[in-house]
Parts: sequence; C-alpha cells; structure tokens
Amino acid sequence: MKKTTLILSILIFIFFGAGKVFAFDFASSTGLGNTAQNIGYNDAMPADSGTIATTVGYFINIALSLIGLIFMIIAWMGALDILGANGNEELLVKGKARIKNGAIGILIIFAAFIFVNVVLGIAQGGQGREIFKIQ
Repeated sequence: MKKTTLILSILIFIFFGAGKVFAFDFASSTGLGNTAQNIGYNDAMPADSGTIATTVGYFINIALSLIGLIFMIIAWMGALDILGANGNEELLVKGKARIKNGAIGILIIFAAFIFVNVVLGIAQGGQGREIFKIQ
C-alpha cells in the first residue's frame, strides 16, 4: 500500500506539478533571454566552460542537485509516515527519523554545494564564485 501511494504521488507530481513549470517560455516571451545574451549569459554551460574545473564543477552541481532532491523525497516520505501512522508509535518514530535524516542530508548537500563553488572559483584564479553576491 505504501509503495502504491508513493508511486501514485510521484506520478501525480510529474504530470500535474512539473509539467506546468515548462508551459510558459518566460525568457523569449518577455525579452529576458535577449537581455541575458546581451550581457554574455549562457544558460547551457558557464561562460568559461573551456576549463576542466568548470566542466567538472558543472556536473558536480548537477549531481548535488539530484542528491538534494533525493533527500527532499526522503523527508517527504517521513511526513507521509507520520500522517499515516494513525497512532502507531513505531511509524511515528520512523517518520521522525526520516525527516531528521532528510534535513541533515539537505544541510550536508548545501554545504558541499558552497564548498565546491568556492573551491572551483579559487581554482579558476578568482576568490571563489560569486554565488551570494548582492548587487
């Protein structure tokens, strides 16, 4: 029953939730894409994609994003365990543990993301990538 509920929830999200994100091409409809190209932004790969460090960092960031998504799903499964416990203490403890593990995993992935971006920025001759720069 749990597997069926989980699979059904994921399928509902994919068909109804994720599809709406790609329904509107905001960049070309508003001119934001042209503005990005005029200032030299390329959304496929970083501007200095010729270096090995940048290419490796690009794929590491993709992997970290996917792993972070897995931890989010783990935390979500913990919430479903708690919601479906119906007073069963064992499921409550299991759900709390999943939420805690998911939150710890997300924090570790976030720290790894920051570390990788700073190290790659230093490896490219800078002072670290400007991922938190406010203009």
